[in-house]
Amino acid sequence: MTAERDAVAHDAWTLKLTWSGGFFGQFPKSITVAASGHATVPASAGCLGADGRAAFDKLLAAARPEEWHACYGTNPCCDRFSYSLDLKQPRDSRAYHLTWYSGDDESMPSDLRQLVTALTALGSTKLPACPAVK
Repeated sequence: MTAERDAVAHDAWTLKLTWSGGFFGQFPKSITVAASGHATVPASAGCLGADGRAAFDKLLAAARPEEWHACYGTNPCCDRFSYSLDLKQPRDSRAYHLTWYSGDDESMPSDLRQLVTALTALGSTKLPACPAVK
């Protein structure tokens, strides 16, 4: 493995945002993004461009998941959407899982809200195909 590949393997991360519920009882949907740029959104699967990867790298570098709570809000009243976020980030050899309900995101720290906002922005994106691996 080259030094560049070693660095990529060491810094590899994955994010998965899942949501379900609401008034009509929506089946679970998810958005998954990896450090490699591979991503899956409800409408497509493909790759983020270099700018998209860099944006997530920057958000994750600033994130402090060790300070996040496992749950933000516990009241599923009134057909609220439920959300979960899974983060695997080798920099601290831990995996993080947290949950919340729609409307509870105001109690989240700003680094987490920014990450969730970036993930949800991908939700309606048509991702381009990933480049062929040589």
